Amino acid sequence: MSQDNTNEPLCKTAVIRWLSIEEKLPLCYSAGNWDGLQSDLFLAETITGKKFIGQCYEGFMDGTSFFDWYQVDEVNENDWLITETVSRWMKIPF
Repeated sequence: MSQDNTNEPLCKTAVIRWLSIEEKLPLCYSAGNWDGLQSDLFLAETITGKKFIGQCYEGFMDGTSFFDWYQVDEVNENDWLITETVSRWMKIPF
């Protein structure tokens, strides 16, 4: 009977943490039928505690830069501009 003396876990757990918007913003990289660039989906929270699935758009329009946060409703294929201040966000683990 052989003994395994390694103490390595059977599975590794990924650590997911909130990122402050002052620390890092979602990366907008995808171009398509919209103005500017689009980010991947993420989870976010506003300063009032509202949590949502979101997506960001970044670019220049009429000589002005923008970085907009949207709440995404994939079931109804809608999205809404977030007018509250977003305080933190996290990548969605896939």
